[in-house]
Amino acid sequence: MKMNYSKDFVERVKKALPQETDLHKHLDQGDEIVGRYLDDMSSRITVNKAKDELYGEWLEFRRAGKPIPQDFIERVKKIYPKAKSLHESLVQGKDIAGRMLDDMRYEEHNDRKLTALYIEWQTMYREMLQQKGLLR
Repeated sequence: MKMNYSKDFVERVKKALPQETDLHKHLDQGDEIVGRYLDDMSSRITVNKAKDELYGEWLEFRRAGKPIPQDFIERVKKIYPKAKSLHESLVQGKDIAGRMLDDMRYEEHNDRKLTALYIEWQTMYREMLQQKGLLR
């Protein structure tokens, strides 16, 4: 069955996954397989090694009950130069810094956006099935 993807949806998917030319083709053709692509890609989690190591170090400091060393804070500032609230949280010894480091260690492509696009696709697919009388 063919799907009638909105222009907005197609543009957002292509923007989120610019390198996935096969997916673009399927989007343009209204293929159902788009959902499989989005599901697979939303579950792929890629962690940046250097960022992951920083997070691991932070965990070690917290588990040992040690204060965050200044050299660690400086390394964080180099890797995350624009994350001012992270810098402040580290300086103040706030636990939220760990959550920030955890969230920020993933690669640039945003898995949450892909998950949201997949959920949107599921909704469109269910509506199409209902319209065709294939789903109650």
